[in-house]
Amino acid sequence: MKKVLIVSYLFAPENAIGAVRPTKLAKYFLKEGHKIDVITTSNKKNIDKRSLDDLKGIKIYELKHSSIIEKYLNRGRGITEKNNGVPTISKEGKVYFGGREAKKKIKHLIFLLLNIFVALDFLLKFRKHVKKNDEKYDVVLTTYGPLSSVLCGLYYKKRLKSTKWICDFRDPMVVDTFPKLINFIHKFIQSKACKEADKIISVSEGYLKRIIKEKHRFKAEVITNGYDKDDYPANFVNPRKFSFAYTGYLYNGKRDLSSLFLVIRELIDEGKLDKNEVEFNYAGNDFNALKLQALKHNLQDILIDHGYVTREESINLQQISRFLVLSTWNSKKEIGVFPGKFLEYMLLKKPIIAIINGDLANSEVAKVIEKSKIGVFFEEANYDKDQIQLKDYISLEYDLYKNKKPTSFQPNREFVRKYDYRNITREFERIL
Repeated sequence: MKKVLIVSYLFAPENAIGAVRPTKLAKYFLKEGHKIDVITTSNKKNIDKRSLDDLKGIKIYELKHSSIIEKYLNRGRGITEKNNGVPTISKEGKVYFGGREAKKKIKHLIFLLLNIFVALDFLLKFRKHVKKNDEKYDVVLTTYGPLSSVLCGLYYKKRLKSTKWICDFRDPMVVDTFPKLINFIHKFIQSKACKEADKIISVSEGYLKRIIKEKHRFKAEVITNGYDKDDYPANFVNPRKFSFAYTGYLYNGKRDLSSLFLVIRELIDEGKLDKNEVEFNYAGNDFNALKLQALKHNLQDILIDHGYVTREESINLQQISRFLVLSTWNSKKEIGVFPGKFLEYMLLKKPIIAIINGDLANSEVAKVIEKSKIGVFFEEANYDKDQIQLKDYISLEYDLYKNKKPTSFQPNREFVRKYDYRNITREFERIL
């Protein structure tokens, strides 16, 4: 048995994709007999208290920010709630943008700089907590993002060098879309963390290469995200319509489903698909960006906006849809993007349609879909070939739907099982 401290700013009952990995690790570490403490923030926006049901027996310390930071956070991180360049569409279908490019960049920089101050404030509270409680742990596991967790790991390792530090990266800290100043700061902290940590973990091989830059390979490895069977209903729901579901962010349109809408439009125009039978369910805060993508192909009428939903509502929405849509990117500048949502989709026993934008083919997402046989993928880097593949796939599936037959979904179940969080936790246990 090991005594483990998990430091994660995002953690249950926060209803956020970034909270899933640390929460599931805590849950299954506990089931394996380890003593688990968690340090997280008390400032949680979207609460799902049911996510705490499996964590009884875990001591969770929720640290409160200073009053000025709390005030900032409780205002909803103002600049993120305004229109920062996300397309807005009127009822008449007219598209317009909020703010000029330079203004958007300045707002983005200010927002990211403020996030650094939030992280530093959390670090101060963490230091006070550690000094006051003086608990000793065998292992400290930090998971990025946001920045605060890495800063806490650096502090704890400096204070108690004998404690093993596992530095887990759900994302690289240096991102192409960040301003140069932010990337300069993040690169310094990321390099320092990789040097000081006893073990470096990332969720994909591409991410790991971006993080360690061929250094520290001897202590670095990939442990992916996963799914938890306990989260999903056992009963299968047969969708009434030829329906698609997308849940989550579109990152101001960086996740672009235009290629999927183009294929649907072509099949409708060719008489191979009845538009009245098609619906596209969306849950999240980026509906305007999605509507803009559908509008290009006059398919805005098939969209259904469910808004921001709880985790349970998101799973129910996926259950009543015939296909689960994933959007990501793979490029020479940003290789290895591997959304946690992808692995959550796996357990729903429904076909996944992955739209992968970017100028680099053979993405890790495409490879997993190919090996697991859980759906179809379209890579922008293989546009002509993959568009034909996607079009043929949807056409075949529509024929099955019209004949009241199930989908062609026949996954490699043995391959899929390796992504069960029970197995993911065992991978972490190996290095505790």
